[in-house]
Amino acid sequence: RDTAERVIDADRDLFALKARHAAAAERAFAERTRHRLERDALHRWPLGDLPISLPVAELGATLTAYPALVDTGEAAAVRLLDGPERALLAHRSGVTRLLLLALPEAVRHLSQALKQDRSLDAARLQVTQWHHARPLPEFGLVLPNRRDAAFDWELIARSIARLGIDDLPPVRDEATFQARIERIKPQLDPTVRALALQIRSLFAQHQALRAKLKGRLPLSHIEAAREIAEQFDALFYPGMLWHAPQSLLDNLPRYLTAAEKRLEKIDRHPERDRLLRVQFMPVCARVMAKIDSANGNALAFAALNTLHEQLEEWRVALFAQELAKKGAPGAKEIEQALKTL
Repeated sequence: RDTAERVIDADRDLFALKARHAAAAERAFAERTRHRLERDALHRWPLGDLPISLPVAELGATLTAYPALVDTGEAAAVRLLDGPERALLAHRSGVTRLLLLALPEAVRHLSQALKQDRSLDAARLQVTQWHHARPLPEFGLVLPNRRDAAFDWELIARSIARLGIDDLPPVRDEATFQARIERIKPQLDPTVRALALQIRSLFAQHQALRAKLKGRLPLSHIEAAREIAEQFDALFYPGMLWHAPQSLLDNLPRYLTAAEKRLEKIDRHPERDRLLRVQFMPVCARVMAKIDSANGNALAFAALNTLHEQLEEWRVALFAQELAKKGAPGAKEIEQALKTL
C-alpha cells in the first residue's frame, strides 16, 4: 500500500513482491530522510564519527536511519539507509574505496605488478568470456567496465577488505580508519599475491573442466554435462571475485573436483546419475530461479549466497559422496531455506 493506503501491487510470493518494489522503497526512504550528515565526493575519512544509527524526524514521526559509507566509483559518499544489515553490507564497499584511496602508492605498485604477471593472462581471458551475468547487490564496489581491468582491481580490493574490514569491528571513526591503514600496509602485497595464486589455480581447474564438457562426450554424459555447465555458469560470474563469500571461494575447488568425479562415475553407473538428477534438478531449478530473479537488495544477495552454498553441498553429497562434508544439507533443509527467503 502507498501512503494513502491504496493497494499498489499484490503477490503470493513475498520475495518477488519485495524485489519489485525494493528500489522504489529505498528512494522514498532516502528522500524522506535526507540529512546534513550525508556527504558526496569523499576522498578521505569524513569529519567526525559515523554513528551506527540516528533518529530522523519525518512528518511528525521519528524514523531510525543507518549511516553508511557507499562506493560511488572514484570516491565514497555517506548515505542513510533503512536497515542496519543493509547499511553494514554497503559500508564494506565504501570503506574499501576510502582505503584504496588512502594507499595510492601500494595500489599503483600492485596494479602494475598484476598487469605484468603473464601467468594471470589465462584467468583474465576467462573472465572476459563469461556470459552469465548474475544480478549484483546495490551499493557494491564499483568496478572498471573492462573485465580484465576489473579482475586486477577485485584482487586488490578483496585483499584490502580481508585485511582491514572483514571479521573486525566496524570502521566508524577516523582513528580506527587510520589504524586499519597501518594494519594493511605491511600485509597487502603478500595477501594480494597469495589471492592471485589461489585464483589462478582455481580458474585453471575450472577451464580444464569446461574444455572437457565441450569435448566429445559419450551419450550417457550429455545431460549431466549440460547441468554441470549450468552449475559453473552460476558459480563463475562477472564480479564474483569481490562478491563471493570467502567460504564459497575456499570450497570451489572441491565443487569442481566433485563435478569431475561425477563424470567419471557416469561411465560405470549412468542410470544412478539419472535417478539422482530426477531428485536434484527440481530443487536446483527453484534455487537458480531465485538467484537469477533477485533484485539489488544486499540482504537478499547474502541470503541467496548461503542458499547457493547449501545447494552445492547437497550436490556434492549426492554425486560425489567421498567429498561431502559431514552433516551436509539435503532437500528438506534447502526447501525450508527457500520458504524463509
